[in-house]
Amino acid sequence: MFNLLLQFSIKKNNGIYTTYYYTVPKNKLDQAEDYEIEEFNEFNELELAIKHIQSKGANLSRFNIFKGNKPL
Repeated sequence: MFNLLLQFSIKKNNGIYTTYYYTVPKNKLDQAEDYEIEEFNEFNELELAIKHIQSKGANLSRFNIFKGNKPL
């Protein structure tokens, strides 16, 4: 997992939690469009959204609040 670039987020909009997951091998960053994985998933409950991104490798202690530009 250390040789991967990973990005995660959760956004709530109109009672729906959207999770975002992005990964690409670090040694393929110059060819990201060929090797990246990008996923959006929707959940009705925050706990389900959290469990989903944790299953992808997210560490919730590293999450922060976005203001201004948003990843989703």
